[in-house]
Amino acid sequence: MSLTVRELLAIRDLGLAPATRSGDLERVVSWVAVSELADPSPWLEGGEFLLTTGMRLSVDSSACVEYVGHLVAAGVSALGFGIGLSHAEIPAELIAAAEAQGITVISVPEPVPFVAITRAVSQWLSSKDYEESARAFATQRELIRSALTATGDTSAILGVLARHVDGFAIHLDARGTAQAGSPVGAVGRADDFRDEVDRLRPRGLLASSAISSVDEHVVLVPLGIRGSALGFLVVGTARPLRPMDQAVLNLAVSLISWAQSRPLANADELATLRGFLLTRAEKESIGIPLWAAVGVTATTVQLVSVRLSEGASAGEREAAFSALSGESGALWVDRGSAGIVGVIPAGRTDVLLGLAPPIRASGVSAPFELGDPVRFRSALEQAQRASRSGVGVVLFDRLSGRGFSSLVDAGAAAAWSADYVAGIASSPESGELLATVRAWLAHHGQVDAAATELGVHRHTVRHRLRRAEALLERSFDDPAVRADLWFALAGLDDQAIQNG
Repeated sequence: MSLTVRELLAIRDLGLAPATRSGDLERVVSWVAVSELADPSPWLEGGEFLLTTGMRLSVDSSACVEYVGHLVAAGVSALGFGIGLSHAEIPAELIAAAEAQGITVISVPEPVPFVAITRAVSQWLSSKDYEESARAFATQRELIRSALTATGDTSAILGVLARHVDGFAIHLDARGTAQAGSPVGAVGRADDFRDEVDRLRPRGLLASSAISSVDEHVVLVPLGIRGSALGFLVVGTARPLRPMDQAVLNLAVSLISWAQSRPLANADELATLRGFLLTRAEKESIGIPLWAAVGVTATTVQLVSVRLSEGASAGEREAAFSALSGESGALWVDRGSAGIVGVIPAGRTDVLLGLAPPIRASGVSAPFELGDPVRFRSALEQAQRASRSGVGVVLFDRLSGRGFSSLVDAGAAAAWSADYVAGIASSPESGELLATVRAWLAHHGQVDAAATELGVHRHTVRHRLRRAEALLERSFDDPAVRADLWFALAGLDDQAIQNG
């Protein structure tokens, strides 16, 4: 998500104000850089909001013109001038040079440290990225609902896609004739792309293209499962597609291809939908109707994590997946290196008995109700832990050594664990801090042993422990804190530890 100079000026509590009357306030700010060099251009990539106190700046007009020329050549979006240190106010010669060359100069008041500006820009960009991701995920859910309820008509999918990109979407057949479009008037533009469709058609599913002009960006993507293209999806916007927009477009292509290929390619495309739902279920609530649409017939289920023999071939893996997928009422997803994961009706573990190699173990979680992402993540961790604990069918409920934690509701434990370590998890170094605390606790507070396991110096372990204490705001000398930490780390799944 881009930040413009105008939006930068509007960030609260920074007190930034334009000192020039000219300059493009719609220029995109990629990041914040600080430099007191007379020519910082060799260390810039373009798009920066450059901060300076003018420490080495001469107020000579020619020097200011030369300095601004370096910034323009480097593609700087705007210049932030901190007043009160080297200069009581922004030199008039600098303002005149900037206005002549079309760059915006922004006054940074003395109480505002440069690091506060960097932090504010970082937070703004992060919040916008999160909003964009959340919006894309919501659109993907809506696309799936549209695909599952449609009866071959792609209008609903196109409508969702067009609204998301704030543009138009057209479904063309292989000859370039419009089948549907959104908004309604978009179908009238089908002839604009007929020549491009004719050019792309011979290349089949490998064909795609992008057409850009000053006012519009259009992409054409082939539709189909295998072989020749069944048609093309045309999407037009006023700006280039961002990465999350591209993810939405890719899903729309898969869904329309699936809708046009039913029932021949139903199994292939349903696999895509099942994989997507399984991923989203770890992050948000998925409604029972959607689960039922992809084959899950029960609301009380268990998760299964299947561990294959080392060195299993692709053919053996495919055969194992086919054997698992033969049972109705369940959902199975091959996650590649992460293994095969299944959602089965509670109590139906009999389908896992007698499975042939390369399946070595099937770890099964405790039963739970679909709908709660915290319970879903906890059940997935249970299944994975069980699959690593033996061979054959391994039920998490029957694992030995589960201790006191087995008496606590898994969902409540996971929520409490996440809240307990939230101070550490919010840090950029959370991954290494949590891993260090876990290793230190596992070695009974022995710093040297933890350092050996982590492959770092013992002083690094001590530094990380002090940092974790500060973030947690609890003393690790307290045995109750160490006990709580151990339970909290046990309640978090491995992926959460790795990601912090």
